[in-house]
This record gives sequence, structure tokens and C-alpha cells, in this order.
Amino acid sequence: MARMRAETVGEALRAVGAERLPAAEGRRVRVTGREALARRLWEAALGGDLAASRLVLEYTEGKPVQPIAARVTAHIELMPPLTEEEAARARAELAEWGN
Repeated sequence: MARMRAETVGEALRAVGAERLPAAEGRRVRVTGREALARRLWEAALGGDLAASRLVLEYTEGKPVQPIAARVTAHIELMPPLTEEEAARARAELAEWGN
């Protein structure tokens, strides 16, 4: 049977990980490469490997969310109403810009 060629390393790893491995010594059950890798990672974590412990926790519990502290303040200052003279000047300037 011909195997499909993997397009990415991730695809290749998933394919290899899904393959059944021969039963290990003392085990009657065949496991996939993924299961064997997960067991080794688990055992390394239990053995005190900090990096393995972090990976196990990230994959089982998810990465901790970092809290973000934010304080937003706003100061809005309203303009006083325009005088008739200021309004007329503003209309004249706008008319000039339109030309």
C-alpha cells in the first residue's frame, strides 16, 4: 500500500505518531507513537523535569492567562459656544477651503 507524502513536518509527525508501535517489553498492548511520547513526557514530568512539567500542564490545563491591569481616565472639555463673529469667520474659512 502506498503512503501519501506529507506536505508539512506537522503532517508527517501526526502520521508517524498515529502508527501503532510493537508492544513494549512487559506490555501486551500496542500503543501509537503519540501515546508513547505522551507517556514519556508524563514520566519525565513526574521525575522532576521542569520543562516536561510545563508542557504537560500547558497541554492539559492550558497556558495561564496573564492578567492585564489597565486604568483608563478621560478628561473631556467642552468648548464654549462660538460667538456670532467667530462663527462667521469659521464659515468664511470653510468656504475658502472648498474653493
